[in-house]
Amino acid sequence: MAKKAVRIRLTEAQAQAVIERVAGGERSKDLAVEYGVSTSTISRIINGQTWGDLTRPQRKPLKRATKLTVDDVLAIKERLQRGDRLVDIARDHEVTGPAISAIRDRRTWAEVTLPERPVPHQTRRRVWEN
Repeated sequence: MAKKAVRIRLTEAQAQAVIERVAGGERSKDLAVEYGVSTSTISRIINGQTWGDLTRPQRKPLKRATKLTVDDVLAIKERLQRGDRLVDIARDHEVTGPAISAIRDRRTWAEVTLPERPVPHQTRRRVWEN
């Protein structure tokens, strides 16, 4: 016998919570797991395709990549070097993910480089002969 697919519906309160939590920086993937729905369901809620009548926070307009300063780019490159996620860096600097990718891939701001870190001094170990 074939198994019947289980369809989970979110309540209005749950959908509103999803909208607010994503706006607060939580990942859609994590919320999908928590609520037992697909990531596309979360995406449709966020984009207003479902639950379109719910209140959504106003998004800040993104800076154009040309509005970044050298200090911004240095901070972005440091975070990339540390392994921070592109989406987190983009959100914090109010630019798009592709703008961060272009900086990472040296398609833009290639002339801005991080200062080289000094290599920690290693001491030689003496081998004492008996």
